[in-house]
Amino acid sequence: MLPPNSFIGAGEAVAASVGIGCLYVGSLYAIGNRRLVRCQWNRNHPEVIVDRLRAASVVTVLLPIMLWALFAQHGLLGHVTSWSASMAAMLRLLGVGWTSARQVLAATLLPLLHTMLLFLGPLVSEWQTGELKTTIRLLDFSNADTTQHLISLRNYVVGPISEEIVFRACLGALLAQTHMSTTAAVLSSSLIFAHAHHAWEMYARNRHRPNALRVALAQTAFQLFYCAVFGSYTMMLFLRTGHVLGAILSHAFCNIMGLPDIGQLFTESGRLRMLSVYLLGIALFVLTYTTLLDPTIYDSVYWTVVA
Repeated sequence: MLPPNSFIGAGEAVAASVGIGCLYVGSLYAIGNRRLVRCQWNRNHPEVIVDRLRAASVVTVLLPIMLWALFAQHGLLGHVTSWSASMAAMLRLLGVGWTSARQVLAATLLPLLHTMLLFLGPLVSEWQTGELKTTIRLLDFSNADTTQHLISLRNYVVGPISEEIVFRACLGALLAQTHMSTTAAVLSSSLIFAHAHHAWEMYARNRHRPNALRVALAQTAFQLFYCAVFGSYTMMLFLRTGHVLGAILSHAFCNIMGLPDIGQLFTESGRLRMLSVYLLGIALFVLTYTTLLDPTIYDSVYWTVVA
């Protein structure tokens, strides 16, 4: 990772990153918290979803602007003499700057292809059972009722866009200004990304049950682990490509697929065949990591290739 002008220590950068994460999560509760309580802590209630879509959208716009002002104040955008040049430099750091059509196309499709390889087994399984058509219909907003439309909008559009811009683009740009190693930056940002706030929602919904707290903690522990692993991967996508769009599409794709259903691996008829496909997908995912995500393809501002 390239720290062109280190102006902040690793500890301060992590503290600022935690603040960014708290601001993002806090906004989800600051706007419409009474409505959330009235809706019995149901995060899928249409009114709650609308409130949170608004909150996430506002924070997603404000945070890059705040970061731009900070970077400009400390001279981290290079020797720029105009507002437009300063904005272009900041957009490049946030992974949304235009370089060339070839690089943008590669940064969009190749990370998504790499992510899809990991889901080769689930994709083939859903194709065989016919569930793939149902999965694809999740993206059809025309026939969905209001609630399902809002859930899909949150899970597959606004959620991936806002979370990748905040937790990958903003945090990646901030942590790159330190002497922190790539591994440390990836791990710290992924832990910040993990949605610990869901623990409170789970507990609040089931607080009248005797084991509500234990169930909430157990579910959150798994969610923290999954989000940390996923956040590490998408941060690597951002750093190696220098573009955020590939991370957004990969995030949306993972939300669409959900956790793999490995039920066919335990049936006598499909065990060997499906196990082979699952293992093939994992092998291709690992083997193509350095080729599909080669930083030289994308001219990433965050990656140094050592000869």
